Amino acid sequence: MTPGSVGAVVLAAGSGSRLGGPKLRMVVEGKSFLTHVVEILATAGAVPICCVVAAEDAPWARREVMDAAVYMNPDPARGMLSSVIVGLAFLQGNAGALIVPVDHPYVRVPTIKSLLNTFAASPEHIIKPVYRGRTGHPIILPKTVFHAVLEASGMMTLREVLVQAGVEVRYIDVDDEGVLVNVNTPADIR
Repeated sequence: MTPGSVGAVVLAAGSGSRLGGPKLRMVVEGKSFLTHVVEILATAGAVPICCVVAAEDAPWARREVMDAAVYMNPDPARGMLSSVIVGLAFLQGNAGALIVPVDHPYVRVPTIKSLLNTFAASPEHIIKPVYRGRTGHPIILPKTVFHAVLEASGMMTLREVLVQAGVEVRYIDVDDEGVLVNVNTPADIR
C-alpha cells in the first residue's frame, strides 16, 4: 500500500459564528484556510481531496480550490459527522480517509506524510497524531470503519461511532503543535 491510497476529507461546512464568518474563508499566509489546507494535503500526497462545505459556500469553494472536489453538506447544523459522511461517500475507492478540519490550518506537510506512512504500515488502524501527550487532528480512518460511519445515527458523534466500531487506534508522536491548534476566534489566528 502506498500513501496515495489515502484520500482526504476537508471538513469546511461550519458557520464560524465565533470567528465572525465561515472558517474556510479565513486567511492564513495570504491564502484562505481552505486553499492552504488543500495545498498542504496535496503536497503531502493525499489523493483525492474532497472538501465538504455549506451550500452557500460551494460556488466560492469551487473557484478557490479547482484541484479538489467540492461537495455540499445539505444540513451542516447536524454537526461534523454529517460532513464526514458526505466526504466518505466520495472516498469509497480509497483504503483510508484523512479527516481534516479546515480550522486546523497550521498542521505541517511532514506531519501529514508521517500519518500517511504510518497508515501504510498499519492500514487496519485509526491513526491519530499526538503532540506532547495530547491527541489532535487530522486523523486517518481505515476503510473498515467507513460503513459504520456511513450508517451512523445522526445523533452520534464521530468519536462515538469509532468507539462503537471497536477499531484499534495507533497514536503517532509528532513535533507539530499545529495538530492541536483549532482556530475558533480571531485571537487564534497567527
